[in-house]
Amino acid sequence: MQTCNYCAKVCPMEIGISGSFTAMNYLTLYGDLKVAKEQGSWLVGMHGRKKASECVKCGQCEEVCPQHIKIRDILEKIASTIG
Repeated sequence: MQTCNYCAKVCPMEIGISGSFTAMNYLTLYGDLKVAKEQGSWLVGMHGRKKASECVKCGQCEEVCPQHIKIRDILEKIASTIG
């Protein structure tokens, strides 16, 4: 899967946005929280990025998003669901 990652390039907190979204997709598609957390750990933490819960909601990600995704809202949901 290819992601544009414009959001990650401007994030001052270095949040693993696309990895966090992928982990949440695992939970949504397969209903498996354990696998979703493993994916999040691998796609975010093991790649040197920070967790969704560390987002400070500055909004820089949404300013550059060509799809106008409400990234901050989704990251908040990911933080409360996956951790």
